[in-house]
Parts: sequence; C-alpha cells; structure tokens
Amino acid sequence: MSAAPKWKKLLRVDIALLILACLLPLVDQRWRLDMVDPMRGVMVFAILALGLNIVTGFTGLLHLGMAAFMAIGAYAFAISSCDIYPFQLNFWWAILFTAIVGAFAGVLLGAPTLGLRGDYLAIVTLGFGEITQDVLKNLDVITKGTQGINPLPSPHVPWWTA
Repeated sequence: MSAAPKWKKLLRVDIALLILACLLPLVDQRWRLDMVDPMRGVMVFAILALGLNIVTGFTGLLHLGMAAFMAIGAYAFAISSCDIYPFQLNFWWAILFTAIVGAFAGVLLGAPTLGLRGDYLAIVTLGFGEITQDVLKNLDVITKGTQGINPLPSPHVPWWTA
C-alpha cells in the first residue's frame, strides 16, 4: 500500500488548522485567554503575507504597494459602514463595496503599469504606496487622519458573536 500523496497530507493539516481556528473563540471565551483580539490582527497580516506570496513568490514581480491596497480596502469598509458618516451599509454590503473599491484601485494602478517589470514596477508601486499613505493621512475630514475611524460595526451572524 502506497503512502498518501503530499497534497492529501497538507489538506489534512489545513483542515485541522481551520478547525482549531474555528474553535479558538469558544476556548477563548470559556477560559478567558483574551486571544481573539490579537489573533484578529495576526489574521489580517497573514492575508497580506499570502497576497505578497502570490504576487512576489509565484509571479516573481516585486510589488511594493500591497499595504496601500489593504489601506484602501480598510478605509472603504470603514467609511461605508461606520455610523459617523451620513450613509451606512450593513456589514455584508460594506464587504461587497470594499471588494469593488479595491478592484477599481487595482485597475487604476494596473492599467498604466501593465508592461512594467523589475525595478520599474517596484518604483511605481512603492510610489503608489507612499502617495496612498500621505493622501489617507491628510484627508482629516474623511479619514480622521492618524486617529482612524472608530468604532467599526461587527458582523451579525446568528450563531456567532464578534
């Protein structure tokens, strides 16, 4: 009998890690470990690392503006769902709106940089990241500058408390 292929072993590990991640809030609530809030930040940066792995690792392109897209998405969600603005979307519609805004920002940067490779792509995307940071920091009326937008709404799922 032959051993299971490598992808099947990795799939088992992934499923086990997913189950542990789903059980973390229950364990955290039961024993008051206060791990959910720090893990939320860890998961956000894990998503950023996965995006960097796809762009830099698989394609070999040096893209230095990934954090700018993350910031654009975060501010799009906050502006569309926070109650300090005159319009509000519920959590799930705000997620959809955020995806549309992020895709639009990607097209805006992607169209002029489509033919760039190597150092030129790195310079343009680094500039995009720096410009995005400065714009978001200096739009005090909309983004609240360095203070950020608080409080953000939590998702409403019947069997889960955020």
